[in-house]
Amino acid sequence: MRRREPSSTTVFSVTYIGDLVLAMIAVDIIARRLQRSVAVVAAPQAAPLLGGDSRVERVALVHSSHPLIWRAEVLCHLVRAKLRGETVVNLEVYSPRWEFLRHLAAVLDLEASHLDLVGLLDDNRRSARGQTPALPHRAHYYSRAAGLDAGEPPLPELRVSADAVGSVETELRSLRLPAGSSTVVVHPGSSEERRRAPVALLAPLLREVASVRPINVLVVGTETERPLSEKLRDALAPGVSTTDWTGRRSLPELAALLAKAALFIGGDSGPLKIAEAVGTRTLSLWAATGGSFAGPRGLGHRMVQFDSPVSHGVAAALELLASPRPTAGVATATVSGG
Repeated sequence: MRRREPSSTTVFSVTYIGDLVLAMIAVDIIARRLQRSVAVVAAPQAAPLLGGDSRVERVALVHSSHPLIWRAEVLCHLVRAKLRGETVVNLEVYSPRWEFLRHLAAVLDLEASHLDLVGLLDDNRRSARGQTPALPHRAHYYSRAAGLDAGEPPLPELRVSADAVGSVETELRSLRLPAGSSTVVVHPGSSEERRRAPVALLAPLLREVASVRPINVLVVGTETERPLSEKLRDALAPGVSTTDWTGRRSLPELAALLAKAALFIGGDSGPLKIAEAVGTRTLSLWAATGGSFAGPRGLGHRMVQFDSPVSHGVAAALELLASPRPTAGVATATVSGG
């Protein structure tokens, strides 16, 4: 017998910041279908991105990454979902965690849907090898987990808090940047070393762009990425106006900064996905050929590989800086309270 449509849904996405941004595709689809907000279970480092988002009813945290404690916390959240009569959407991207959620949802007899993680990981491998994936973009996996089987998935959208926007605008004004200069946010890091854009590519790219038009480079990253930021800053001195905000911005403030920026440049990382989700033009740098499967979609985005000539990246950056900010095909930041 077909189960009734639940009145509420809990979405589990508790590993990486970038994957939580992609999970907002599913949150948006479900919230529109149910005509109500959705609960999200997230890791503490990613959860601040959801503050003030009217599509999110509540945010529950899984505090620990220790395998046993993580499972105990997730079990508690699943039991609560069971008691509330909610359906569960499993968007985990780490295989042991995905399998644990899938198995426990079945044991608890929860109405649940699951990301096709096997297919997603296979398509990641295929695209990295230059082969055609089964689905054109990883966003299709998130939309299918939310029940949208056909058509183009919506773009991820983050709603930037008014407080974060105000904080960033105040600090940008304090920099007293030259009139007519463009703010380019650069992230040299990534959670995986193989995805980090080489400073040997970033530095000459930025120097050549700065020789054509005035830019101010704002370097961002976590405190642990400071050595990478310092290496890039040293490589750019003294010819490129550079400000180092590494470790100085909260996650909502990073989203607000990216929403104000003229361009984001960096590798496959959480900030790249945030930039796409707040409607910022991006130049993403890739170690392999997987950008078309995993990178930003729509207007206002260009991709180059690490081994491409620097001139390719320079031309793409200048083209993006000269083009109007996209008004269609890219999610636009929505300023909200909170």
